[in-house]
Amino acid sequence: AGHLVPVLGEERGNRFFTVLDKDRNGDLSLEELGQALARVVREEDILDRSMASNSRVIGKLSRLLFVVTMAIILVISTSMLTTSLLPAFATLGTVVITYNFLFSEEVSAAFNGLVFVIVTHPFDIGDTVAIDGLDYAVEDVGLWTTQLRGPQGRLTYVTNSRLADKVIGNVRRSPPMRVTMRLGVDGSTSRRQLELLEADLNQFIRDNERDYSGTVFLRNVALTNEDILEFEFSYEHRCNFQDGVLR
Repeated sequence: AGHLVPVLGEERGNRFFTVLDKDRNGDLSLEELGQALARVVREEDILDRSMASNSRVIGKLSRLLFVVTMAIILVISTSMLTTSLLPAFATLGTVVITYNFLFSEEVSAAFNGLVFVIVTHPFDIGDTVAIDGLDYAVEDVGLWTTQLRGPQGRLTYVTNSRLADKVIGNVRRSPPMRVTMRLGVDGSTSRRQLELLEADLNQFIRDNERDYSGTVFLRNVALTNEDILEFEFSYEHRCNFQDGVLR
């Protein structure tokens, strides 16, 4: 940060250094700087695509609202030309009730989709999301459907109304996350050996603090049979899992 502050000023220099220093260890290697600049370029491209997608959504919504408004104005204008407003409003009410009966599910789905995209807005283009136990990359977000890049690179089109009812995990918006591993060792392994393993794992994290953080605890130790002693532990990545290569 000391090299950036004289050029960019204290506030902007510190803020820019924070963006580049993804592992939060307080320094920047040449390799890390190169990766950070490449990441900024990728993020800029994703941001441009996301802004373009949002503009398309807002444009389509504006045209839809314009059509609805013109239809209402037309009905009101027609009613003003008649001697009595009651028949016109009765006709309008009949039309509304008929359309509500025929297309109630479609209208409800469209409304849920609009709320999902504009109000809830759980992801943007380029985000990695977890849905139904699978990881997807968001390719495009439309007014009615979202394009997701799934396993094996398959492109999936899902209506926003269906996504609105899903539990969605957003990897990009999440802080650094933990990974849990469960291992099995020889059943004759002693408690002292497990304690030494735990100490070695924590030493490994301290030696690689650029990539990992936190403290490891061996837990849920159980002898599944006479030959295998199982246990699990978790560790935290400093990077965000959005960056699959770094992960």
